[in-house]
Amino acid sequence: MFEALIRDAAKRFGLDDKANGLLAALLSTIFDERSGGIAGLFAKFREQGLGDLFGSWIGNAQPKPIELQQLENVLGANVISGIADKLGMARGTAVAAVSAMLPELIGMLTPNGQLPTSIPSGVSSYLGGLGNLGQVGGKVSHAVGSTVRNAEAAVPANAPSSGLGWLKWLV
Repeated sequence: MFEALIRDAAKRFGLDDKANGLLAALLSTIFDERSGGIAGLFAKFREQGLGDLFGSWIGNAQPKPIELQQLENVLGANVISGIADKLGMARGTAVAAVSAMLPELIGMLTPNGQLPTSIPSGVSSYLGGLGNLGQVGGKVSHAVGSTVRNAEAAVPANAPSSGLGWLKWLV
């Protein structure tokens, strides 16, 4: 499911075998139930005023790019540093690779223009092989239904329209 993304990251950022680990760490971060899963990640972007940017990634083959500082503001410097440390790569390489991979990854996880209500089957195999990387993004659940049930909190009914008003109906 993610082979092309892994190959591109490995080649573009010189990650070699670390690209697979980076993908696993990103998926762990996206589906971290302590942070609210993918809906929680979307909420973090909205809190930073980047809801439209994240929205451009959903189901989109041509996602808008994210700036490195924007990524660090949303995820937190500790998450980026944790990924870099766990994978044994330079922090700058990690933040650049994550900023390149995340928009495309969100698009792949939302092919029908909707946030998933559970962890897609193709993702589970990457999460299962995390080992210590699982601690990068926190506890990962194999069902994120509770995350989506909280989607109304992530996207309030009175939120400005960004074409994503459908999200509240996932509840």
